[in-house]
Amino acid sequence: MDIDLDAPGRQVGSVRFAHSLDNDAWGADLVPIISIRGGDGPVVLAEAGNHGDEYEGMITLLELARSIDPATLRGQLILLPAVNAPAARAGRRCSPVDGLNYNRCFPGDFHGTLSRQIAAFLYHGLMPRADIFLDLHSGGSSLEIMPSNTVEVAEDPAQTRANLDGAQAFGASHAVFVNNLGEPRTATAAASRRGLVTIGTEMMGGGFVSPEALATCKRGVRNVLMHFGLIDGVPERAGDPVVLTVDRSDAYHLAPHAGVFERRVPLGTEVEAGALLGLLHDVFAPMTEPTELRAAFAGTVYALRHPAHAEAGNCCIVLAEAGGPV
Repeated sequence: MDIDLDAPGRQVGSVRFAHSLDNDAWGADLVPIISIRGGDGPVVLAEAGNHGDEYEGMITLLELARSIDPATLRGQLILLPAVNAPAARAGRRCSPVDGLNYNRCFPGDFHGTLSRQIAAFLYHGLMPRADIFLDLHSGGSSLEIMPSNTVEVAEDPAQTRANLDGAQAFGASHAVFVNNLGEPRTATAAASRRGLVTIGTEMMGGGFVSPEALATCKRGVRNVLMHFGLIDGVPERAGDPVVLTVDRSDAYHLAPHAGVFERRVPLGTEVEAGALLGLLHDVFAPMTEPTELRAAFAGTVYALRHPAHAEAGNCCIVLAEAGGPV
């Protein structure tokens, strides 16, 4: 790093990861990092650009970095607005350097490929400094996801409760337990194992910047800072969020074959089991009726595929169930 995380005030710099290429033998890949350190208080570690095609969080952290006055801050912000820097530069979900999904690389490997090195730096270098972890996602180029907080399920019920409390502090309309079918390699799973209050988001996506989702993201991050006492102010929240859960394999409604996906329901719709959610049209089989994608169970439409073009196995719809583990 070319900044000192222990120094007071605002610092802007890079974390340099050695990256030896055909055209640059002793170069480095630069991951931007901002430290804003004021008086005594909690340390918030926040990342965006975990996937390089998810933009609302990037904008939120950039504006936060410019607007916070270190003299009025009680604690420290460590901000990584484009943590998966190679993917962010390319506007892609996964890194063009090693082809990996950074959000499946934790706890990382200092001797691994670039995505694993970045994950190791966060897990071993930054997370031990922090009390609160913000992981700002959206649906990226392939999904639109109902603007919401995601809540990490931990082995310790008290940690799960702390994560839900963090989501409630953020103040999105919905808090969704998305357990990724028990996936332990995500940034939020890693932070939660470290004992950090872990707050995730899904802020629409679809490859564009939603004004409404961006406003929710900006407001929610400041709500968290107010809630934990880093800045003054009164959090703007409409009340406790609706709690949902995505934790079964049939929540993910996949395309059984290639085709054009036609939505039949909007985000946030409550549906009964068997309800028609969408149609998949095979344009190369003109006389074939479209394949119906029907709800595997009663729930809320949490995510919808954004590009109509779908290949076999692409996720078209995600359903969430009411309630959660705590």
